[in-house]
Amino acid sequence: MRWLGARWERLRGRAGGRDWSRLGLLAAILGMAALALVLVAALVGIQLWLLGHVPPWRGYPLGPAPGPARPGDMAGALTRAFAVVTGLGGVALLVIAYHRQQLNDRAQRLAERTEERAAAEAQQAHERELAKRDDERFTTAVTQLGADQAAVRLGGVHTLTRLADEVPQQRRVCIDVLCAYLRMPYEPEPDKPAARPRTRVRRRPGDNPPGPTAQEADAAYQDKLLAYRAMREVRHTIIRTIRDHLREDATASWHGHHFDLTGVVFDGGDLSRIHVPTGTTLDLTGASFTGGATSFAAATFTGGTVHLSLAGFTGGRVDFRGAAFTGGTVDFTGAEFAGGVAHFSGAAFTGGTAHFAVAFTGGTVHFNGARFAGGTVHFPAVFVGGTVNFNRAEFASGIMDFSGAEFASGTADFSGAAFTGGMVDFSGAEFAGRTADFSKAKFAGGRVNFGLATGRLPLGLHVGALGLLLPDHWRAELSSGGPTTKYRGDGEI
Repeated sequence: MRWLGARWERLRGRAGGRDWSRLGLLAAILGMAALALVLVAALVGIQLWLLGHVPPWRGYPLGPAPGPARPGDMAGALTRAFAVVTGLGGVALLVIAYHRQQLNDRAQRLAERTEERAAAEAQQAHERELAKRDDERFTTAVTQLGADQAAVRLGGVHTLTRLADEVPQQRRVCIDVLCAYLRMPYEPEPDKPAARPRTRVRRRPGDNPPGPTAQEADAAYQDKLLAYRAMREVRHTIIRTIRDHLREDATASWHGHHFDLTGVVFDGGDLSRIHVPTGTTLDLTGASFTGGATSFAAATFTGGTVHLSLAGFTGGRVDFRGAAFTGGTVDFTGAEFAGGVAHFSGAAFTGGTAHFAVAFTGGTVHFNGARFAGGTVHFPAVFVGGTVNFNRAEFASGIMDFSGAEFASGTADFSGAAFTGGMVDFSGAEFAGRTADFSKAKFAGGRVNFGLATGRLPLGLHVGALGLLLPDHWRAELSSGGPTTKYRGDGEI
């Protein structure tokens, strides 16, 4: 059949492009009619032969002697022949209909595949167009961030923020650019110029070149101050943007990303009520908190990681009041508290791990009213200055590890703290001076271990306190009338 079809196509080509489809259809109809007539004649002849009305071929008598055909026999033969032909025609029509249906289905599937391919190509073209547009938006925003005018830079911040919210595929790179802007060198607030003469003074030959007048110095100071304030506003806008997208009720969440804020200088900024779940990392390694107020108040750390190792707290106020540490890791290893105030008042450490292998050389750190009720807090700190307050803190469960801490100078105030459960370990700590004060502390459960501690006996400890383990030399000092010997039965010293 394929050969006939190919032959027919060649014949059509030789005809010079003439349309032979109608003649072909007519020939097919006439051929089918002739075939039907031949089939009817053959069937009638066979029936008459079987009835004995047609002599056998080649003289071999295969049946009864031929006789005249009766009208009824001829009519019956014709009826049966036409019935057979009609049946065969019906079967042929069914086959043709089935074949036509197959061709229609195939054509439909081909059309559907064509439509799907066209739709896919259109979608790809649309996505390429969107990607091109997003790339152009990104390039424009980055260019705006490098502009001299603060208003243009703020526009770049908002453009990157919208792009990160609307295009998840661009979110990672937008966050990286915003964090990189915060990591750029940042000049502190300029100092006011010293008093200078309002006018130039006549100088003799050989004198050094005259400095700027007071008016010139004031003008230069104002220019620097305006540049500083503009830069500061852009930076604080980025910090607020990060805050808004790390809160639990954020419209577009940026959780699950890494925020590289290493070495960033903070002279304030609001990161209050942020949520740091599993998969989210705030890397503040080597950050400097030099002034203003930086707030992590009411933040929740439930599984992510916050790196504050090697951070420097030299001024201003850093606020972790009401923060909840329920999982993950918060690492202050190597940080130095040299000035300013850090508040952990009312914070709850109920899970995860916190590392405070830090140096307290100045300033004040408050853990007033903090609750340690789970997880592990490592506190092998060095106290050489400043004040660290744990008064009214509650140690209810978990592990608070002060082993290896060095109390050299300054103040570590545990007055009024409640040790009701868990493990507070001062083993191996060194108390070089009267820096630690446990006056009015309550020992009502758990275990407070000063085993292997060295140095002078801290204020406020007593041999009879529940769960309190002291080294032998301190017990001997208390027994002989050391710093504190009065103990009331209610657990307070």
